[in-house]
Amino acid sequence: MKMPQLILLLIGTLALSGCIDVSLDFDLKSEQLDMRIRQSADAGKPGPNPNKNCEKEGGELITQADGSSVCHQSTQFSIDTWLNEGKVSFTAIGGNEKSRPMPIDVATASEGTLKLTLDVNAFIDEFNKDMFPSDMPAEMQQAMVDRLKEDVGDDGFHIAFTGEQVEETNGTLSNDDKTVTFNIPLRDIVDPANKQSPDSYTAIIRIDELPGKLLAPVTLNGPEVGDFISSELQSSLPSGWQAVVVTAEVSAGDVSMVSDCIINGTAQRLTLTDTRASKAALLKLHRQMAEDGLNWNKVKLTLKPEGSLKIEPLN
Repeated sequence: MKMPQLILLLIGTLALSGCIDVSLDFDLKSEQLDMRIRQSADAGKPGPNPNKNCEKEGGELITQADGSSVCHQSTQFSIDTWLNEGKVSFTAIGGNEKSRPMPIDVATASEGTLKLTLDVNAFIDEFNKDMFPSDMPAEMQQAMVDRLKEDVGDDGFHIAFTGEQVEETNGTLSNDDKTVTFNIPLRDIVDPANKQSPDSYTAIIRIDELPGKLLAPVTLNGPEVGDFISSELQSSLPSGWQAVVVTAEVSAGDVSMVSDCIINGTAQRLTLTDTRASKAALLKLHRQMAEDGLNWNKVKLTLKPEGSLKIEPLN
């Protein structure tokens, strides 16, 4: 069965059976999805058990000591497909077809990173349309909502994404900063007017391994360094300068820097009238060094008149 139709079916069982807890764990490096559905103990309630056919559908069924059951199923997904379509999807469990897209937008944040945005309101609205058809009497709908609100507890949907590093998110972050989880309690689904979840969840996740770090000083020589000095600095430097020392820190695609000009062995603060070109040059240098496995976020740079640049890591 396709997703989210499968989860829609699970939601429908809430009115007839014990509550469910659904975890969707997307491993962005292996492109594997692990889905775990926990069905609480029936406690004498009639109705279908969504885990009844777990093993027939290729899943692993585990019975817990408290009488609940957990069905674990795995399938694959393609990040290339996500980026082409702009939505999260995966191969339907027990088949070869691609699932219906989920209300999770996908885009490239920067090279090697993804931006994921879950529209919580759209997620909830889809389930509500299935649970409460337009022709359902208002009294029946309210009675169902009241009973479900008593039963659901902390159950809900937990949609997790694991990569190399989660760089930004408003979701729940793991201790190692590799996994983010978007949590949507069932109480928010059955009573959206009083939902506690945010309107959207967002995460920027790096998939590729982080480049190696700059561990020791390196010195660059060549025409590019000389051109940078003559075009960006020379007009701002007093005669007789011996060096320019810059402390630079890269963060969130921007760079901050403090510059000193050395004259006769004495440092004096260097103030540039326009720092845009200098910042652009430093960001370009940062990207090039990261691609060469010499990543850094804080360094001291020393430029000499003869056209040399010494780069020393500060972290």
